[in-house]
Amino acid sequence: MSARSSLTKHQREQLVELFEQGFVYTAFVTDAFPRHIVGWALSDSMRTGALPLQALNQTIACAKEMPGLIHHLNHGSQYTSIVYIERLSEHKIVASTGTVGKPAALTEEGKLRRRVEQLEAENAYLENAGLEEPAARLKAAAIAILTSDHTLDDLLKAAGCARSTYFYHQARLSQPDEHAELKETIKSIFEKMKRRYGYRRVLSELRNQGWQVGHKLVYKLMDHMGLKSKVRTRRKYNSYKGHISHIADNILDRNFTPGKSNTAWVSDVTEFRVAGTKFYLPPVMDLHDRTILAYELSTSLSTKFTSSSLKNAIIVHQPAQGLIVHTDQGFQYQHSSRRRLIESVEGIQSMSRKGNCYDNAVMENFFGHLKTEMYHDEHFASVGEFRQAVDDYIFW
Repeated sequence: MSARSSLTKHQREQLVELFEQGFVYTAFVTDAFPRHIVGWALSDSMRTGALPLQALNQTIACAKEMPGLIHHLNHGSQYTSIVYIERLSEHKIVASTGTVGKPAALTEEGKLRRRVEQLEAENAYLENAGLEEPAARLKAAAIAILTSDHTLDDLLKAAGCARSTYFYHQARLSQPDEHAELKETIKSIFEKMKRRYGYRRVLSELRNQGWQVGHKLVYKLMDHMGLKSKVRTRRKYNSYKGHISHIADNILDRNFTPGKSNTAWVSDVTEFRVAGTKFYLPPVMDLHDRTILAYELSTSLSTKFTSSSLKNAIIVHQPAQGLIVHTDQGFQYQHSSRRRLIESVEGIQSMSRKGNCYDNAVMENFFGHLKTEMYHDEHFASVGEFRQAVDDYIFW
C-alpha cells in the first residue's frame, strides 16, 4: 500500500512554495505501521548528512515514544555519516540497513502474502474496469482509482499495461475528450439499432446526420467503447441427398441484380422456436432493391400457408408479364397450386439445383442476418412480442 501524507494543509502549502522557489531535493521519514510521513526536509543541494539529518531531527522532536525504535535506511552516504549515526545512538534508535544488490529472499509466508496482494489487486482491477478488454485509456483510469489501495506494479500486471502507457494516458485523463459528442452519437445509433450495426452501417448513419468523419475513426471509437455488432457464426451447409425432383429449371441462374423492380422475386422458408412453439416464416423478396414484399407467420408449414405470401405480394405489387419467382426445391414449392398461381400472372417458376444453397444466396443471407440480429440471444416473453419484433425488423 502507498503512503498517506500526514502533513497539514499549511505544511503542504509550504512544500509547494519551496518547490516553486527551486528546492528540488527532499527527505522523508515514514512511520511503517500507519504509513504516515512523520518527518521531512527540503533543500536545493544534496549535501551529505544535512538534508536527511534535518528530517530525522524533526521526527525525533515530534516522536512520543523512542525506546526500541528501529530506523530502516539504505546504504547512501547521507545515512552512513558519523553525524547521522551518532544522532541515532544518542536517542537509542536501532539502525537497520537494507541488503546491497538483490533484496533478501521472501519466506514461504512472505511469498503467500505477496501472492494474495497480487490477486487482490487483480480482482479489484477487474471489478473496476468493467470490460473484458478495455482500451488503454480506460485501463489507466481504473488503475488511477485503485493506486491508493494497491501497488502500481500489481495493478499494471493485472491490467497488462506498460508503465509508460499508464503514465501517458494518466496525463491525458484530465484533458477534455475531443470526441465526446461523436461517441455519444455513435452509442445512440448503436443502441437504437439494437446493437446490430457494425462500424460501416454506423458510419453511414452518421453521414446521414451530417457528420464528416472517416471509417477509421468510427472503427477506433467503437472499439474503445466496446461496441461490437452481432456476428454470424459460419457453419457447414448440409442438404438432403434423397430423390431429386424436376419441377422447374434454374431460370434465375444467380442473376441477383435485375435492372428494375418486380422482374425477379425470391422466396424460402425458415423456422423459429418461441415459447416452446415452432413458427415458420416464408417471406417474398424483390431482388432489385432487396425489399421484403410480403410475409406470413404460422405454426403450420402447409402449401396454402407458403403460397399466401406470394399471393399477397402479387395482389399488392401487380407484377408484369415475365416475372421470375425463384425458390429452392422444397415440397411446398413443387405443388401444382403454386405453379398455377405463378402462371396466373404469366410468371416463370425457377428453382435452385438440389443441394445448392448458393442458387438462392440472397434469401439465405437475409435469414442469416435476421436470426443473428433479431432472434439469437434474445428473449421473447410472448408470441405477440416475437411477431412484433419480426415486423419491426422487416419494416423498420
